[in-house]
Amino acid sequence: MMHGYSRHGTAQPRFLTRTVIALVVLVLACSAGCARHRQALRVPVQQVPQINPKERIPSFCPVSCPGARVTSRFGEKRSGGRIHKGIDIAVPCGTPVVASATGTTTYAGMQDGYGKIVVIDHCNGYETAYAHLDKIVTFRGAQVQRGARIGLAGATGNATGPHLHYEVRKGGGFVDPEPFLP
Repeated sequence: MMHGYSRHGTAQPRFLTRTVIALVVLVLACSAGCARHRQALRVPVQQVPQINPKERIPSFCPVSCPGARVTSRFGEKRSGGRIHKGIDIAVPCGTPVVASATGTTTYAGMQDGYGKIVVIDHCNGYETAYAHLDKIVTFRGAQVQRGARIGLAGATGNATGPHLHYEVRKGGGFVDPEPFLP
């Protein structure tokens, strides 16, 4: 007969009681030791800044330049019957272009017609696009804050002169950017 078991292989109550007591003592001893060292074992948690939801609405002007003016409005007919999906803001080549709202850069590169373009997802259904840039200073996956420089205005792609082509997209569709501007 095995110690603590009957001849049928079932555990004896006295053996189970001793085993349970031993396990409880072991757990309590470990807990006491862990409690003493709990402070040393804490892993620092990185603080994630809270973002005001208003900072995710594209309501900050992407260019600030004396003499900047809208030269082509949203919805105007283009050559070939195309509809203009944004606004064109005439500015000198090299004018800083900034994010109109906080978000994540989802595209930064060349695109047919747009030339050098940056697209930012604002995590609320809004996306903004900044096209015809002379230089891009952000990258795909970069977190950008409202007002952060993302490029320099230029005349790349299908452009007749230096300007920023600015689009606001909501839920996959294009909306007029002008009502969002201050």
